Amino acid sequence: MLAKQDLNGAIFNTELNDFCRKYFIKGQVEPTQDEVLAFPYKYNEIKTSLFESLILHNKVNFKVEGENIPICFMLNELGLRGVEELIDEGALSFTLWSPMVMFLVDNQYGVDPLCAGRHNNGVYVDPEESIVSGLGFMRNGLRKGEIRAITRKLRDLYHAVPKGIENNCVRITMSALESGKLEQLGLSLQDKSKHELNEKEKKILINCASDLLGYKYLIQKRAQVSPTSNIQILLKDSIKKAKEFSKEELFSAIVQFENIPDIRTSFQNMGLPMDELMKLRKNKNCKKFRSWLSNLNGISNPLEAQRYYVDSIQSAKGFFDTWLGKSTKSVFMMILGASAGSYVDSNLGPIIGAAGMQFANPVTDYILDMADEYLISELTKGWTPKLFISELESLNFKYSV
Repeated sequence: MLAKQDLNGAIFNTELNDFCRKYFIKGQVEPTQDEVLAFPYKYNEIKTSLFESLILHNKVNFKVEGENIPICFMLNELGLRGVEELIDEGALSFTLWSPMVMFLVDNQYGVDPLCAGRHNNGVYVDPEESIVSGLGFMRNGLRKGEIRAITRKLRDLYHAVPKGIENNCVRITMSALESGKLEQLGLSLQDKSKHELNEKEKKILINCASDLLGYKYLIQKRAQVSPTSNIQILLKDSIKKAKEFSKEELFSAIVQFENIPDIRTSFQNMGLPMDELMKLRKNKNCKKFRSWLSNLNGISNPLEAQRYYVDSIQSAKGFFDTWLGKSTKSVFMMILGASAGSYVDSNLGPIIGAAGMQFANPVTDYILDMADEYLISELTKGWTPKLFISELESLNFKYSV
């Protein structure tokens, strides 16, 4: 049963599907000689994009056009256990892509060269067929039991494309062509009519219409566009008119302020270690950073993002800044024992407990001085986004040595 609910801010990834269908399915979309030579670079680019998306976003939804080859890509890079962990976290979902755009082989005046339709059977509409057929593309296939298990987990993560979404995409794409919005993609009507396009130009136009379909889908499902998707190119002018920074752009502004590499650059500098993905994604500071980043709404320039980041660091509140913390602070500083660990972060409990044994001896009635109070207050400060930046710096340092 295909899901119909919203994607609730998940990032919508179309490029992995396009990459897989171009390079791994013979005869459907033949790569050019230049594209064949660029395969290693493109593969690493896709890995980098995937790494970044799963670090900065809680959920990623993948477009799947027929066979689910993207899941093979992730199984190859993350292993079965890694993919299952992402499924259990609710980090993965898929959209079974049934609408399509076609072009007329023979030009006819008065008739637009594009038309829209929809698949209605097989791997294009059945999640289980899509999964099983996709897993058949793996070089080192899963065992039968593993295939059955992961199929059961994945089939309920498939979303449906709303009916009728493809109906006016042709009209909008033709409008974009006539307004000159597609000139940056090599499509211009300066010296010809829209009824005189050659086959190569029609294929570019189909790609634009398909990207527009994707854009309409993510708008209806309340998802976010992937920064490396062609959707960004098609709607570049429109996006500028109502600009709001994406999570990737927000993060870029923050790391620029801290003068460290962003996630994509860090991942490449480290040698593309996909085994670090799950460890970093599950890190407590990374989880809190994703939540913090999700609350940055309406920011449209780097300085504003950096100012919010600095304010978040300076206004961090720990236990002693809360009402309960203020009311118990004097008592805490007097007796400071192991029991104090229950009031603060669980990771600080052993530290505070150990400090209490040294600083607060009931026999001598020892009282902490201002330096002791300051140091312990610093230990119990609240979380700030700087902590995740520090995690990323540490990871960079680990691989640099």
